[in-house]
Amino acid sequence: NRKNIRIDKCISIIIIQKDNRKNIRIDKCISIIIILGGKVVMKPNVLLIAHESMINGASFSLLGLIDKLIDRCNFIVVVPYNYGSFLDELKKRNVKIYYVPFERWVKVKDDNFKKEKKNWKKQDDENNELLARKMAEILKNERIDVIHSNTSVVDFGYRLSKIMNVPHIWHIREYGEEDFSMYPLCSERQYYKKISSNNNYLVFVSKNVMEKYKNKVSDDRVKVIYNGVDKKNLNPKKMFLKTKKEKLICLQTGMINKAKGQDITIKAIEELRKEGYKNIELWLAGSGNLESMGIDPKKMKWLKLLGQVKDIENVRKDVNLEIVSSKKEAFGRVTVEAMMGQIPVIGSNSGGTKELIKDKETGLLYTSGDYKDLKEKIKYLYEHRDEIKRMGKNAYRYSKDYFLMDRCANEIYELYDNIKENNESHSRHIG
Repeated sequence: NRKNIRIDKCISIIIIQKDNRKNIRIDKCISIIIILGGKVVMKPNVLLIAHESMINGASFSLLGLIDKLIDRCNFIVVVPYNYGSFLDELKKRNVKIYYVPFERWVKVKDDNFKKEKKNWKKQDDENNELLARKMAEILKNERIDVIHSNTSVVDFGYRLSKIMNVPHIWHIREYGEEDFSMYPLCSERQYYKKISSNNNYLVFVSKNVMEKYKNKVSDDRVKVIYNGVDKKNLNPKKMFLKTKKEKLICLQTGMINKAKGQDITIKAIEELRKEGYKNIELWLAGSGNLESMGIDPKKMKWLKLLGQVKDIENVRKDVNLEIVSSKKEAFGRVTVEAMMGQIPVIGSNSGGTKELIKDKETGLLYTSGDYKDLKEKIKYLYEHRDEIKRMGKNAYRYSKDYFLMDRCANEIYELYDNIKENNESHSRHIG
């Protein structure tokens, strides 16, 4: 039964015998993957659809996924930009890259939204379809097993899946309206018709995001896979505050805007300082400016603006408490990063954040948007420094057990493998 054995470069030979001895490494240069006495098993060929030029949370996750699964999958990546830090990082990996200038089908509802919607109806929808057909022709000899779109804001992967008759994973990492004020350029009916197509498997980054789609998609094609975070964020040797005489350093990470809620955090600490709690600082890491929210940082000597930070894990070594004031995070990568650094997080009781933080065990939850409640939570940890240590250590253990990239990558690989197997079984049955 050993037929059609394909030989690829740079992959090891793996023989899985009947007695279940697995992953026997024989050679590092050529691969033949065989089940003796059974079928030939090949690495899945996965087409990844990216959407960003710069590296943000979703792109971090995609790069991490490639790094973890590069030995188990053959990846091809489609990018809509031919520049940017994401593409620069992608080029460092052993993957084939195609540049296709497709348009997003979900965009921010700003002053240009009406114009964007008209352009979608007039040309962009049709152009995306033409690009998908051209791309499908280019890929016809690649034997793609599964197409994986890294976000819900692009429909290019869906289009390819329909043309190529290949299963499609739509990785839904955002709410859209609730977190980024983003809306579909097509009608809501058309949007959910595509999302709920039988060709799709939907992966959600939290149960709360899945709830939004609960009554619109089939349960058997839905899965929650929490994002994985790089182990470089783990800090097993965290130094904790010992007395109230030591300054309490609070950190908030993320792009500075209303959705992330830096204004709420600043108001809470302002009020706290008015009550006499002066030995406290707030550090903000992220691009953007407070002036856009009517805040003058020059008047606040206790506020430190760090800008965009590349090595945030090193900054966190000096941080005692992290704050997440976002209106609604789909997942909350910075929450998990902080927990891995043995830092308790005070987060808003909304979205994915409330799934990540175990209240009073790994951190504290406060009423979303309520600066007074946030102030009280900060005050509690200001006065109880031993609680910072207790919650920090709990957060470290919890995040290490559940949110490392290995766990996320393994779950996604299992999904790839199941989809590939189901598709092959269906093809044999049809044949």
